[in-house]
Amino acid sequence: MQSQPSTTVAVYGLMRTTATSATAQQPVASDYEAAVATLESGDVAAALPALERAAAAGATEAQTRLADLYKTGSGVPRDLRVAVKWYRKAAEAGDPRAQYALAEMYAYGYGVKQDAAKASEWSARALANGYQAERSAEEQPVEEPGSS
Repeated sequence: MQSQPSTTVAVYGLMRTTATSATAQQPVASDYEAAVATLESGDVAAALPALERAAAAGATEAQTRLADLYKTGSGVPRDLRVAVKWYRKAAEAGDPRAQYALAEMYAYGYGVKQDAAKASEWSARALANGYQAERSAEEQPVEEPGSS
């Protein structure tokens, strides 16, 4: 049996290349679309299962949004190490916003050992990939627990 050519699927900025047909990606895109709609309504708990499925399947935008939730503790227990894990997956796959967020995690030592060289490396990658350093509320630096 011959394998099908690689296909790229784009949904709301979600880019994913696979060695299977585009139809195989429809569940990932569908999970992500459902999660986004539910997140926009403010129901993080209801969005979480679909967002986690899309992130686990390799959807970089879902990975980045999931990391944002763990970074801020929005609807999930705040866990900076889990945030770093998801930012790293998306960053390594080329997501510029995740690359910049990972740079900040290294710069401030959130969830990882503070490392200026890694922060600089990820920041440079993000900027080279077109990231605009305008910050949304989700991207604001966070305080370490007990630092206020």
